[in-house]
Amino acid sequence: MQVFSFHFLFYSLIAAALALVYLLDITVYWYSAGFTNNFSVITLAMGLLFFALLVISCPKENSARGIILQFFALTHVLPSILIYVYGAISLKTGFIVLLAFLVLVAASSVRMPKLAFSGLTERHFMYGALALQSLIVLMVIRLQGFGSFNLDIMKVYDFRREVQDNLPRIFSMLNSWSGKVLLPLGLILTIRQRSYFILSALLLLMVLLFGLTQHKTTLILPLGALLIYITLQKVAGVRAIFSVVSLMVAISFVEVLVSSLVFNTSTPSFFTSLVVRRALFLPPLLNDYYVQLFNSEPFVFWAGILDAVFNLQYPLPMPPAFLVGLDFFGADDMSANTGFVGSGYANAGTTGAVLYAFFLGLAIAFVRSQAKRVGTAMVASVAIFPIYTGLTASDLPSTLISHGLLLNLLLLAFLPSRTADN
Repeated sequence: MQVFSFHFLFYSLIAAALALVYLLDITVYWYSAGFTNNFSVITLAMGLLFFALLVISCPKENSARGIILQFFALTHVLPSILIYVYGAISLKTGFIVLLAFLVLVAASSVRMPKLAFSGLTERHFMYGALALQSLIVLMVIRLQGFGSFNLDIMKVYDFRREVQDNLPRIFSMLNSWSGKVLLPLGLILTIRQRSYFILSALLLLMVLLFGLTQHKTTLILPLGALLIYITLQKVAGVRAIFSVVSLMVAISFVEVLVSSLVFNTSTPSFFTSLVVRRALFLPPLLNDYYVQLFNSEPFVFWAGILDAVFNLQYPLPMPPAFLVGLDFFGADDMSANTGFVGSGYANAGTTGAVLYAFFLGLAIAFVRSQAKRVGTAMVASVAIFPIYTGLTASDLPSTLISHGLLLNLLLLAFLPSRTADN
């Protein structure tokens, strides 16, 4: 009962802080993007019910499963409930999000065997990550040089199209593997092995790859994984996630208060726009756009994949991500990707979202089993963002291959046990 009371209080404080950020900043500067403020007593009543179910159902265990699910609940499900209360998404979308989360929780509780294909040490993986990352950066330099090099994170979209035209499509996948698998694994291992020279080299390669390819995730996700790992070394289990989320929300909360109430600025807050709006509020909004669109359009039923095998006719004039970009943002070249709820719904309605939740839940169950062998802090930090990509930002097949989730799960099976001499 004491644990539940703490979780309920913490979730309530985070919800209150995010509500203020949403009202004072997001709805003010991003209303035209769909972030509305249509509060009603009915949505509040339903939102409180969803909130209670979320806090009750989210695992409280200090395992890799608990860490990943608490992070997802706080940074996606809770913001989904919040913008439902303010009328930005429909009741149907809110219901599907909560249903999919409950399936995710249930599937992640399945017991998985511990796989161990060892023989390699942590130093082998550290040097391997350094070598592969060096090779990727050198190939990018060889193909396009430094003509589009830019380190201003606010100007990435000014250069990204030129970068995409210069590099083969496979580098989009290699870039994702770098930001979500190789760099997080390598950085964490350098801390574990106290190899600060290689840490410096990997950080330099990370900055170079960001400047060359203009993908913010290459910069943000490895540092985020490293922050989670370091926090897990200091604070046990899910409370480490509470610390990380508290820090993120507190920065946004203070920034919005200062800019809105003290300086009365007329421009969006930098950190809130870059991180909180983009990572916490936009994915739930895109889920609703997908649900709206595919209430009238035919479901895709994975035609993009099956077309290559069975030569099926694609049921839409363009892929769902581009169709959402065109219909809701007026940009035919915008790929509005979303995670398992929206992409699952586009493929097979609510059944598709539930099916995706089930498979991602099994991935979390596998991560939990490997964490018992390798170590919770290590495994949770390495696996959290590839899984989170499937939960919030990508279709499941793309998550497995292009965004490195399958590679990540495979590497977990080869990591040495914590009892091994590394």
